[in-house]
Amino acid sequence: MRTLQATCGFLFAAWLLSACQGVPGPERTSTPAPEQPTLGVLNTPTRQASPGSTPSPSPVPSPSPTATAQLAPLPICKGGSGAGLDELTLTFAAEWDGDLEIYSIQADGSGLTQLTSNAFDQLDPAWSPDGRQLAYVERIRGLEERLIVADADGQDPRVVVPEALGPIVYPTWSPAGDKIAFRNLQDLYIVDVETGEALNLTERTRPFPVELSFSADGSMLAFNAQSDVGPTVNNKLFVINADGTGLREFTLPGAYGVRRPEWHPTENLILFEGSGPIEGAEMYLARLDGTIEKLPRQAAQEAMFPAWSPDGSMIAYEAHTFERLQVVVIDESLDVIVVDLSDEADEVAVISSHSWAPDNRHVAYEVNDLDPNTVGVDLYVLDVCDGTSVPVAEAVEAYSSVSWRPPS
Repeated sequence: MRTLQATCGFLFAAWLLSACQGVPGPERTSTPAPEQPTLGVLNTPTRQASPGSTPSPSPVPSPSPTATAQLAPLPICKGGSGAGLDELTLTFAAEWDGDLEIYSIQADGSGLTQLTSNAFDQLDPAWSPDGRQLAYVERIRGLEERLIVADADGQDPRVVVPEALGPIVYPTWSPAGDKIAFRNLQDLYIVDVETGEALNLTERTRPFPVELSFSADGSMLAFNAQSDVGPTVNNKLFVINADGTGLREFTLPGAYGVRRPEWHPTENLILFEGSGPIEGAEMYLARLDGTIEKLPRQAAQEAMFPAWSPDGSMIAYEAHTFERLQVVVIDESLDVIVVDLSDEADEVAVISSHSWAPDNRHVAYEVNDLDPNTVGVDLYVLDVCDGTSVPVAEAVEAYSSVSWRPPS
């Protein structure tokens, strides 16, 4: 398995891409209907597959993260059991048939469905806010990538952004579902899903964007970026209007770099990870008036990759050298360990990513066992109230996002 790295790293290209470039309307592709996989519940492709081979079904991985012994009473847990796992759908990329394809599966491991099938790699699936369309990146070769939008079942795929603007990184739907923002090697773009017209938001400003997030009303985007070139330059936090005006840089304390900016689901608050040479990773909140607040965390551990719950009441983050997943409730000063891999004495593993389910109670996360011979990572779904983790699939692509389908 390839060593997992945070996706905030990027390359610099020597060429410039044109600004405010009109892109022809979405082009329909002729992708055939995929053959449905025969893998059943919890029968997922084997690990340690040879390159180019098709993995065969095997048991779900070990170690299985165990529930923590005592969980603090998170507010979400007082409202009932939440959605059933068979009512929640995850979408991810996996190299099970020789190249990367997009799959969907229920959170209990049932209903595995292959959504794409062709000779190219497909990765980074992202559901529209209404759950009726699926965007994903299609890699033609090397850095030549295009953005595809398809129906929920993978049918009627159409090119929204051609490979001329690629590579496509971090495709992110606007809250209204009519636009998708993304970045390439140099700039931040926003594209109209229906017309394919793309607008370069950051041309000539040189803040080389990395990760991005829409405001709740879709009028602004927050992103981290390097404002200059060089090995010692840290990422900084920026906000820009969705029409490309009003670019602002936030002033951070010390030499902190910024990762994973994420706008609050309903308020003008931007959550991000700030990393310094001494303090390590901390969680911060930025407001549009320029003020920045450091959030409390448990002592003697870093707080990495913070993410809002869908209702904005909780934050999940990775801690203890990526061996723990914790949930913070700011208003009630709760900080709860919900997954702890450090208890697995016989295995070495880390949590490589996590994302909240639409029901505010479940979290998908990936486990990387750090074995160079292992293919991909293992996908689990956690109930933050009782601490149980359900294994969903293994050999999932580590360098691609996992996306929950919103209720439609």
